[in-house]
Amino acid sequence: RVKLEAELKDVISKIEQGTPRRGQDSLSLLLEADLEVFSQWCMEVGELYIYFTFLDVKGDRSLLMLVAKRLQSLLAVTSISS
Repeated sequence: RVKLEAELKDVISKIEQGTPRRGQDSLSLLLEADLEVFSQWCMEVGELYIYFTFLDVKGDRSLLMLVAKRLQSLLAVTSISS
């Protein structure tokens, strides 16, 4: 994440050099907010995937389906067959 953030900030600074500033809404501030949201989303998906795998090994089908539905929602998958 740190490397991606540094690369994107470099590109944004080059773009902003030729663009007049519009108040506090600089691209770098927007980028930081978006990266934080994306990072949290990735962490949640990763944690749910680990939990999903655990439940699958354990054989807890009812909780497995709940976690699968949450993953479906996060990943914008349209359906899960049972």
